[in-house]
Amino acid sequence: MLVGLRVRARVAVVGEEYRRDSRAGSGVEVPRRIRPKSQEVRVFFGCFRVGRADFGRFLTELGRLGRFYGSISPEPAIIAVVNAHSPSPQNPLIKLAEAALILGVGDTTLKRWTEENRIACERTLGGHRRFRRSEVLRLKASLSGESPASATAPRSPVAESREWLDGVPDPAEPSLVLARLVTLRSRCRDWAEAGDQLCAGVLTEIGERWNAGKMTCAEEHAMSRSLEVALTRIAHQFPVAPTAPSVVLACPAGERHTLGLTLVETLLRERGINVHFLGGDVPSQDLVAAVRRFRPIALGLSASSCPRPLADLEEPARVAATVCSETRARLLIGGGANWPPTRGAVRFLTLNELARSLDSILPKPAIA
Repeated sequence: MLVGLRVRARVAVVGEEYRRDSRAGSGVEVPRRIRPKSQEVRVFFGCFRVGRADFGRFLTELGRLGRFYGSISPEPAIIAVVNAHSPSPQNPLIKLAEAALILGVGDTTLKRWTEENRIACERTLGGHRRFRRSEVLRLKASLSGESPASATAPRSPVAESREWLDGVPDPAEPSLVLARLVTLRSRCRDWAEAGDQLCAGVLTEIGERWNAGKMTCAEEHAMSRSLEVALTRIAHQFPVAPTAPSVVLACPAGERHTLGLTLVETLLRERGINVHFLGGDVPSQDLVAAVRRFRPIALGLSASSCPRPLADLEEPARVAATVCSETRARLLIGGGANWPPTRGAVRFLTLNELARSLDSILPKPAIA
């Protein structure tokens, strides 16, 4: 059981620094910096792994720790017991690098700001910093002169889509699209979440306007092209080791819509996975050759919801399943197409579903 404890104690000596007590069996680690709530009241924070059956003994050990450090009256009192690793979905904990990216500063600068108490952070059991997204957005708003409410208030996909498409004379302007994608990513946990929001918002709105005749074919193509180019630029900025696991991505023969495939590429490269991007309208024999050549951990196929005979997807799905079984690669099938049932394939409709599938097949790091 992982519990986060906040312990309040009255100490006799003010200004003393408390450190790890090697003689206390609980293994309690007290922060080096402790701020007094009042002249004599100190608040101790810690995260501990305690067996349910040993919880009572843990409290006894905590009392011993207090008596070792000096006069504590009354005995330490537990004010809160929480699951330290279950942050609210609306206010998740993010890593140092992601928080620095949102703020537009380096990792070292953000570490210094935590030491200067400009932003609060929490520590993992390994001592790594974690930040509440709301705190990061609040600091970003204060640095940019915006109001915190405008920086943190959730917006509906429809409202944001209309701003993307109607707020400027040319919504397909490449630098503008790139900036909006980076802003979208800064508000999300990863590119899986950002990509799902993009699909539910802007891409859905583009499709609906095109179907209703409110957007021309040329405008739809220009917007899709700008999104794909911007996502490609973002994806190729992620450093990926040459020896990292790889995934082959392709659209089957007859399918030329590759925007969804580019979103998947961005997600994969963010996770440190090499991508062999074959593009659209790939013949089945070329899929087989690529899988046998690169020996990826997975083959990803994507097809849009455009009307087509079911037989157009049966043959590439069958061929892909056969070569994946031969090379022990996982077959991942996505997009809005009506894919036929395929043995051994994992069907996903959102990027978050894809991310969970990847977590189950990625090789686990070796323990030194």
